[in-house]
Amino acid sequence: MIMKQLIISLCLLLPLTTNAQTIQNGKTVEYQGKNAKTPLAGVSIKVSDVEDVSKQDGSFRLVFHKLSKGDKIPIGQIFKSGYVIFNKDAYDEWRISSDNTPFVIILCKDVEFDRLVRIYYNISLNSYKSQYEKEWKEAEKYKTDKEKYERLLKDANDRYNSAIEQLQKHAETMARIDESAISQIEQEALDMVKTGKMQEAIRLMESLNISKELKRMAEKQAIGEQMILESKQDISTLSSKAKTLINIYQSNGGKENFDKCCQLYIDIADANLTNYDEVFDCAIFLHNQKKMKEAEKYYLIAKQIKNISQDQLAAILNNLGILHSSLKQYSVAEKEYNEALVIYREFATQNPEMYRSNIVEVLINLGNLHRELLRYLVAEEVYNEALVISRELVAQNPEVYRSDLASVLSELGLLYSDFGQYSAAEKKYNEALAIYREFATQNPDTYLGEVAFLLNRLGSLHSDLEQYSIAEKEYSEALVIRRALVIKNPDLYLNAVAGILNNLGILHSDLKQYFVAEKEYSEALVIRRKLADQNPIYRSDVAMILLNLANLHSNLKQYSIAEEEYSEALIIYREFASQNPDAYRKEIVSVLYNLGILRKNLKQHPVAEKED
Repeated sequence: MIMKQLIISLCLLLPLTTNAQTIQNGKTVEYQGKNAKTPLAGVSIKVSDVEDVSKQDGSFRLVFHKLSKGDKIPIGQIFKSGYVIFNKDAYDEWRISSDNTPFVIILCKDVEFDRLVRIYYNISLNSYKSQYEKEWKEAEKYKTDKEKYERLLKDANDRYNSAIEQLQKHAETMARIDESAISQIEQEALDMVKTGKMQEAIRLMESLNISKELKRMAEKQAIGEQMILESKQDISTLSSKAKTLINIYQSNGGKENFDKCCQLYIDIADANLTNYDEVFDCAIFLHNQKKMKEAEKYYLIAKQIKNISQDQLAAILNNLGILHSSLKQYSVAEKEYNEALVIYREFATQNPEMYRSNIVEVLINLGNLHRELLRYLVAEEVYNEALVISRELVAQNPEVYRSDLASVLSELGLLYSDFGQYSAAEKKYNEALAIYREFATQNPDTYLGEVAFLLNRLGSLHSDLEQYSIAEKEYSEALVIRRALVIKNPDLYLNAVAGILNNLGILHSDLKQYFVAEKEYSEALVIRRKLADQNPIYRSDVAMILLNLANLHSNLKQYSIAEEEYSEALIIYREFASQNPDAYRKEIVSVLYNLGILRKNLKQHPVAEKED
């Protein structure tokens, strides 16, 4: 759900301070689709202690006493009831003009923006499902090659889930394409996308040979050819068209289209090797697509660009830390996080309002690294520093920073839970939960999932403490939320529903409420079997629930049923162990041990099941 008023926040950076007065003129205009934008009056612009309201002609004037020309604008708010920010990317990178050029803030009626988002969301969702089914059928051709078959299905599943998770964000990005500022061919292509003619839109845009032209420009630069102004403008125009095509590829989904996106981002970066934004954006996209080697290459290229600012360098270092941490190159990642922190800490001594949120971000990443390495005391120290800063930021601007505070609290809760400090974990989880509940009342689509996630964590914590009535209540509420979310987005939340049902089954088994637990396990099993039919990667989850059901039926002395469930679970685990023995050895040993006990019981009580 899009909020029905505009409160957009900036978390931007500033290299220097000065006591000189600096003026930033600007203009607020209303987006009118393909038509020319019109001036918009009555927009409140507030940046720190500087504010103005746009006049009848849309003009506004901000007078800064701590910023200089070229500096980024600090945290601020733009507000006009019934409107949302439209040119958000440009706004996020707003710097005080060096040549007195007015900065234009584009706003769009929230009703119209919501309409566009819904169109792009539904079109993309249908395309993602179609592409997933296509890739699934393609994988079926390799069933005789088990390793390749399962790898293809896993890749398709990961790609689909990732696309679904990013779908709302992508739909909003599509809705923010300024149709009055693109070519007629791009306008035609977007019209095709809106009516579901995805392939026609792709063919139209591909007819422009954008990739080929970008490669030609990159080759000119590679041989040292001087780029005249017209050539630079050509590169800028081509890069803009390439991004339109990238957005259309993303809307269509599927491996082939995402691979094309990656190549286009590389083409844009190679033609703009001295442009930090283009190279950095390329690295981020490749990183999100888990193309780690390529992403690292372009992060390092961005790092070597001359005259990049220290805040840009810190952003690169933070992202490199995330990348190397995911590759388990922890010592490299730790060094990068610490280098980014040194930069942000130095700048924060001069301008804390600008940089402290960046410090929090890096501290969370560094804390996660230490937790992964089981350095609990170090992780606690790092998280607590992030917590202190977050609380201070919330005191200054709660609208902007409370969600960040909730993230820190959640990470601390998990840390305390991991090393058995349950009371401290409970306190952190509950504080984070209160924040997400409040946000969910205003924006349920964004925050209800977070509410359910924390309720599930709390349920697990209280189960470990044998506080079963509290845990049951938390699991049950999480289940209600996730069932509601499944109706809107089954692909994203169905597996999560099965997870909570399994947790409830464990809880009721511990309480010896076996028939309640059996019902919950059985529903979870139906869901996981359905998911496994679509993608065998879920078969390990099927085995886990079969194991839980088998333990339950063994406790009920329903030994024949339990034996069947143990045996099926064992077959599945052995299949996975043939590819990764170490990962499934523990499960196989557990099933074999339980089967041995069960078969011993069957010999001693051959009619036990009939007597129940």
